[in-house]
Amino acid sequence: MRIDIQPEADPQREPSRPKAVFTTRPTKLRLMSLFAALVLVLIAMKEAQKPERWAWLGLGETPAGNGPVEIAPTAQQTIPTEDSRDPADVIDSESDRARPKNDVSFTDRFWKSSYRNLSLKQKKKLNQVLRQGLKQGSAGQEMDPAFKQLIDKIEGFGNDSQADLLGEISLLGPASKHKMILSQQLVDFQDHWRKFKTAAMDGIQGKPLDAEQLEILGDVQAIIDQTTYEMIRDRTPVVRSADGPAWLRTWERIQVGKPDTELEDPDSLISHIQLLSQPESYRGRWVEISGTIRGANKIEVRKNELGFDHYYVLWIQPADSNVSPYCVYCLDLPTALSQVDNQFTALSETVRVKGIFFKLRSYETTEREMAICPLILAKTCELIPLKTIVAPSIWQPPVWMLVAFLVVMPLVAVCIAIGVYQMTKTSPHTISAKSEKQLVEDLGDLTQNQSIKSDVQRVEELHENHRLHEDPHADVDPHSSNRRERHE
Repeated sequence: MRIDIQPEADPQREPSRPKAVFTTRPTKLRLMSLFAALVLVLIAMKEAQKPERWAWLGLGETPAGNGPVEIAPTAQQTIPTEDSRDPADVIDSESDRARPKNDVSFTDRFWKSSYRNLSLKQKKKLNQVLRQGLKQGSAGQEMDPAFKQLIDKIEGFGNDSQADLLGEISLLGPASKHKMILSQQLVDFQDHWRKFKTAAMDGIQGKPLDAEQLEILGDVQAIIDQTTYEMIRDRTPVVRSADGPAWLRTWERIQVGKPDTELEDPDSLISHIQLLSQPESYRGRWVEISGTIRGANKIEVRKNELGFDHYYVLWIQPADSNVSPYCVYCLDLPTALSQVDNQFTALSETVRVKGIFFKLRSYETTEREMAICPLILAKTCELIPLKTIVAPSIWQPPVWMLVAFLVVMPLVAVCIAIGVYQMTKTSPHTISAKSEKQLVEDLGDLTQNQSIKSDVQRVEELHENHRLHEDPHADVDPHSSNRRERHE
């Protein structure tokens, strides 16, 4: 295998680029300009999250007030113009046409589509017609021209919808089962519209309605309520024009005072995390919450068709969470909270609230940051008194026993200390003359006792025993042994 060896000489290199120098004046100015541009972008991002900036650009509504509470929409605020429509309504209307038409009846689809295509003022008028008809007002009222225009517009929607349905029916075969279903729905709708128009005309004039007419108005009200709550958007301020019809309808339900449907479990409370995570599931439903009121204030509004001119805004700390508060709008407060007025009042009262969940509203915190919290509309709140904890009866010793204990315990401690000192004290031991004499005699007896051997004697004895064990014929007498050695 051939291996090419490069010469040791340096190869041809490309000319090196000059190193960047950041100390020159033009470079410093360029870096400072880039840094300033970055700061401006961060400031713009911070300001873009504020709703009032979007309103200034003409893309949203400006919340009233400077504090953490925005003024809620009233009847006048939710009706800016005759033909004003929220952009979300246009999107919802287009998506409603794209839905499959076999999941609900033709009548339900008609009312949902027609209601979405009405202006805010016409939506309000239709809700007013249904409210007056269901409440059975006084007879002899004059026909409102705006109501006649509303009926004509809805009837025009109905004619267009029937024409579309007839076109769909004509494309199906004679023996098609689906064609029979659509034909029956068309007949049912024509009968429904005829009865509704009569009931609405009589209701707006205050005429008494029979049970069938009341049932028709109630069915239409249920369909419109569902559509109204579907138009609500979460994470938006309280002031939103498209939420106006749902806002008034919710207050109307609050004034009635009883839920349209009973709670699934009257004894269970809805948690804060349930409302934050599933707002669509609880929107427009009666819920019950508990917590501690941290602040409240009173909001004055112009008297509207529902008859109230003020409401209260409560900020409640949830009993099961510390993420964000509940924002509760209620018409009345208990007598114990009569000190609440137009100024924000700090409170600390435990309450339970039964109301209708509206949406997740956005608000500005005291740190000037945007946050969201559940918005609930209620008639009032119920104060929960604090439970008085009764301490169990405990036996208390009499005074004389306490005095005796304080006197006796120091004495006992002193006695114990003296006893311990005596046990640990060492004293010199002296020997008497008689004992010393006896000791000398005992030592003398020990020195004369032949059975007692010293260490040296014991070693010699062991050595001799070992020698005899090795040579049994050896002479035991050491003198004879010495003579034997000399003889040899």
